[in-house]
Amino acid sequence: MTQPVRGENNHLNIKDKIYVLCTENKNSNFHGFAAWTRTQPDWRTLELPTHHHLLQSMPQETADILMGKRI
Repeated sequence: MTQPVRGENNHLNIKDKIYVLCTENKNSNFHGFAAWTRTQPDWRTLELPTHHHLLQSMPQETADILMGKRI
């Protein structure tokens, strides 16, 4: 907490970038983020039919995504 954060654009080196859109809230700003990721060649966009707390509502599906079993 006392050291400055160094931003070196390391996030650009991440090979598999996945955006998970939780579709239950139709008025969410997250739909706009998903629209942007769909236009990016280095992103994959997935959808889950749940609210924003997907770890609570769909734990197995979330784990599958994190483990690369659902891509």
